[in-house]
Amino acid sequence: FLGPVRADECDSNGVMRESGMMAKVADGMSHFFIALRDRPRADGIGGAALEYRIVFRKWPQLGDFVEVRSGLKGLGTKTMQICHFLFDVETGECLASAEAVTISFDLVTRKSIVIPPEYRAAMQQHVIAGLAV
Repeated sequence: FLGPVRADECDSNGVMRESGMMAKVADGMSHFFIALRDRPRADGIGGAALEYRIVFRKWPQLGDFVEVRSGLKGLGTKTMQICHFLFDVETGECLASAEAVTISFDLVTRKSIVIPPEYRAAMQQHVIAGLAV
């Protein structure tokens, strides 16, 4: 994600809420996954974040221009560990970071699926050893 902090993401004092940070991460996730797999997800397959741990360092303000950068920390049989970093574009300062555990799942059966071998091979090349929030 790359863009400004909007009023609907802020409290009455113009300070970004936690949900605003999550919105910025969510807005960029489709681009992140397409880059990892080098193709869109197969039809009938969805995704979900099972857990997030967020660390806030400095609260962005209304109108600040921010960028989210994400990296793949690791792969399990069905899970992916992804780290996200929210930066102030002007200063380069890391404002917040998050670590998530995610899965892909079959939209019909509503059950998690094993990461297909062809996706795993493509994604494994992007794992960043030692990545941490």
